[in-house]
Amino acid sequence: MKFYLFLSVFLYSGLIFSQNFEIEGKITDPDGSPLGSATVYLEKQTDSSLVTYTISKENGTFQLSGNSKAPKLNLFVSYAGFKPYFTQIEPKDKDLGTLVMEVQDNELGEITLTAERAP
Repeated sequence: MKFYLFLSVFLYSGLIFSQNFEIEGKITDPDGSPLGSATVYLEKQTDSSLVTYTISKENGTFQLSGNSKAPKLNLFVSYAGFKPYFTQIEPKDKDLGTLVMEVQDNELGEITLTAERAP
């Protein structure tokens, strides 16, 4: 019985030190149009392990919730055709406001081919 009591107190103490958080924001393109279905995720700085992730709604809003003991986390946002967005945040309740994604330049460099005719 003492073992179970010790085990429950030990497991409960681990939950006390983790921080519950809720982070929200909105993702738009440079023109202000909302970007739905963008991937938003948080990972730990120390080992790049995933903490939580979500997909933005059709109106561009997202909400991340979870818990972590880490003092800082990396926030990543990705969307096809746009440069990935990255920032470091502290895991606490906050509103990130509007995150504006930059268009990714997909131009290729110039290539010149020179060949000689076969004899």
